[in-house]
Amino acid sequence: MQKRLGLQRLIFSIIILFSLSTLKAEPVYRIIAENYTITGRTRQNVIENILGSSVGTEFDSQEAVSLFAADRKRKLDNLRAFKDSSVTILYEEETDGLIPVSLKVSITDGSAFLPFPFAFYNSNQGFLCGAMANVPNVSGTLQNLLFMGLYSAPPNEDNKLQWAEPNFLLVGNWSNIRLNPLLFTLSGSVMRMNRQIEYLGKSQNKFLALILSGRIGAELPITDILSAKTSVRYSYSPKHTIEYVRDESLLPYGPIDSTVGTNLGFTVKSLNWEGNFRRGYKIDVTGGIETTYPSFASQQTSVDGEAEVSVYYLASSRFNPQARLSFFGKSHLPQLDSGFRVRGIRNGELRGNAGVYLNTGLQIQLLKFSSMEIHFTPCFDAVFLYTHNTSTRPYDLGLAAGGELLVFLNSLKSLPMKLGVGFDLRPEDKNGSGNFYEIDFSFNLTF
Repeated sequence: MQKRLGLQRLIFSIIILFSLSTLKAEPVYRIIAENYTITGRTRQNVIENILGSSVGTEFDSQEAVSLFAADRKRKLDNLRAFKDSSVTILYEEETDGLIPVSLKVSITDGSAFLPFPFAFYNSNQGFLCGAMANVPNVSGTLQNLLFMGLYSAPPNEDNKLQWAEPNFLLVGNWSNIRLNPLLFTLSGSVMRMNRQIEYLGKSQNKFLALILSGRIGAELPITDILSAKTSVRYSYSPKHTIEYVRDESLLPYGPIDSTVGTNLGFTVKSLNWEGNFRRGYKIDVTGGIETTYPSFASQQTSVDGEAEVSVYYLASSRFNPQARLSFFGKSHLPQLDSGFRVRGIRNGELRGNAGVYLNTGLQIQLLKFSSMEIHFTPCFDAVFLYTHNTSTRPYDLGLAAGGELLVFLNSLKSLPMKLGVGFDLRPEDKNGSGNFYEIDFSFNLTF
């Protein structure tokens, strides 16, 4: 018996030794170089600061290397700064269990400067025309400059354009200023503005003002998806003229001598661009305090907060469903333009101290050319609002539906063009202005 057990152990040991001798250790994949081919003005060191160094990184499989390269490609795409970009992998022959890997990053820059004259109609601002000078990726730094001069003929209380009383606006914006680890944005404007104070769609007060304003914002990335942000803003009006006052209780809304405010918040963002579609989610939470100094009313200080969750699902190469749920709250005086997030209800039709918004859409690719894509997004929006200390519609509901035509230029991905038309689905007795449609043209996506 003992001899038989000993023989079995010997046979088992021989089998194990034979198996181990036939096993070959899996090779290690190590990145030994990352080379850049840049057609245009983008600086290599700027891209390296964003992507980080890959040299020396090791992987246990080709699949892991491919996933790493795809992640770097996604980071380039999410910048929305290039006409085209790619990350390719080159493998060398294995030596002593090591496979050297080289990455090749290719970038083709978009337009360096685009003067853009425009003329369009917007239901809330009226007829607008002017010129925009867009300077993306300034000197290859990925910073963006935007200057705009604007003339507008705003609508009056009868929805007729005020050609004889126009608004003028000069604005400048400098964004994506990288001072590691912070990202800064600077903006300023000078505006001559005819302003109507609307309450539930009806014009109550009107004044003309010259307004100077500025804002500085900063963002601190904490992880790949989490960042903190803050901003400070100030505006000053050296001159104003009142045209009429029908409701003195609304004088705290204007004219205003000066305003100062600050915000603090955070963003959780796991969002990737795939072509001109998006996949992922974004969570944004902000709180702040603002003090205004009205010309004919006492000083007003309010605390406000906002939160939103946006979700984007890539159903196919042509369909991109998306939705946003957002909330706001404001102390003291209600927000009089609470219709601004509902596509189809004009801004001044709704007011509230707190509200919940739902925006939904289905982005559809209609046409694709070598230089651009044209998309269409049918949309449906809803809002529920609460206003304290009032007996007139303390609770309010709004529904609207419409569509947006989107144009994406391959050479200027950071500046999409949007023409939206929406319709107010509320009953007639809830619409103060009698306008049941809203037209919106802009150079940014709704959310």
